[in-house]
Amino acid sequence: MGKVPAFFANLLPEAGLRRYVASRAGIAEDDDFGLLWLTGDDLPGAVTLVDPYDRPLPPAAERPEHKPRTSDLLRFSLAGVQLKFSALENATGGLTIRANGREGNRIIKLPATHFDQVPENECATSR
Repeated sequence: MGKVPAFFANLLPEAGLRRYVASRAGIAEDDDFGLLWLTGDDLPGAVTLVDPYDRPLPPAAERPEHKPRTSDLLRFSLAGVQLKFSALENATGGLTIRANGREGNRIIKLPATHFDQVPENECATSR
């Protein structure tokens, strides 16, 4: 499908999460429109994008032959170079990472593989 304006592109998952979501959905990793379509009801900043026809996936003609089941998709977006997931803290203290990021109250950040000291840099800039 193609690229989108920077505002929307910056809402999309990046790096490992982007590759994973695109692969599971059977769309090209650089298909910003397709990724917005898939993650549009769970974007950062309370932004929501919906298909006017309520279709769960981009039309089949615009996707590769791989036909994913919508129930198998990971459909959330947390932008940034570091792979992260939305999680829900349980009453018992455990964490649940859901297939969609809705209702998460914690962000689980995995170590960055391409950049050193990402958590330290984030902490320093936050202060």
